[in-house]
Amino acid sequence: LVRNVSLCKWPQVGFGFRVAKQSFGTDDIYFICEVQPDSPASFALQLGDILIEIDDMNINERFSNLDEINDYLNKKESLHLLAIHES
Repeated sequence: LVRNVSLCKWPQVGFGFRVAKQSFGTDDIYFICEVQPDSPASFALQLGDILIEIDDMNINERFSNLDEINDYLNKKESLHLLAIHES
């Protein structure tokens, strides 16, 4: 299931999710590893959702590591994510 998700940062809560990375050979997969209850993310994301795009940018082409993703997320007030949820 592909999800288009738009989130706005809440004061003192942020977006309410954390991203982790899993490597498979030369491929990296970035996925949702934590969703804070009662946060913007809690209404749209689930644990294990795989991130494909952030703000219409392919996550593997635009970002070279998890620190770059977190730096980008920290600077944003709103986001558009493309995520895959495997049910």
